[in-house]
Amino acid sequence: NDKVVKYIPNFPYSDICINHLLSHTSGLSANIDFLNEEDNQKIITNDSIISLLIKYEPNLEFKPGEKWAYSNLGYDILAVIVETVSNLKFDVYMQKNVFRPAGMKRTFIPRSANVSNWLPKKLKESDLALPHNYEDLSACNLRNIYAITCNSKQYYYGSSHIYTTVYDLEKFNKALACNIILSKESQALAYTPFKLNDGSFAIHDLAPIESYYGLGWEISMDTTYGKIIWHKGRSGG
Repeated sequence: NDKVVKYIPNFPYSDICINHLLSHTSGLSANIDFLNEEDNQKIITNDSIISLLIKYEPNLEFKPGEKWAYSNLGYDILAVIVETVSNLKFDVYMQKNVFRPAGMKRTFIPRSANVSNWLPKKLKESDLALPHNYEDLSACNLRNIYAITCNSKQYYYGSSHIYTTVYDLEKFNKALACNIILSKESQALAYTPFKLNDGSFAIHDLAPIESYYGLGWEISMDTTYGKIIWHKGRSGG
């Protein structure tokens, strides 16, 4: 429930709390798409986000806590908060507190679009798989494979750019189930639908089934399996 300004005093939105960023109810835009042409050509990273928000101070789409709307920008800011509080770069913090404790040896976060510069020991460039395109988010039929096309001048982490494997994701899942990387109490908060200002719950209106949104997780009820905690997603590059 802390305000973001507690950790980033010059953050230009005094009413946004950390749980607004976690639940996508901050009112921030989906991405950093408000730059002028000159800034759009500059090298921009997470280190630039706060100064850009101060420079442009784009209007919020709604009051914090009023609605739900997905914001990658919000999660990039969360990574900045992690770095500020821990005094560690986000990738280092994640290795120390999440990946290593969970035994995720083939998972890493590059700090730039030149991924090969950030490969962990024992991993080679040939270990990286190209991104895939699917017919839709729920299909398993491959449509085509495309080259990496991300803008190398703009690179943000927090919302995306974690490289991992199916096996490491299984280890992540087990580490959560065993409360190794996050306490049972914190997980209970994450898996509870977020309550908006009017008392209603945040609803993920883009989900393929009726779903609420907690702190970073989608929450659905299935007639066969009961409560399902899940998340879809993709990021080009």
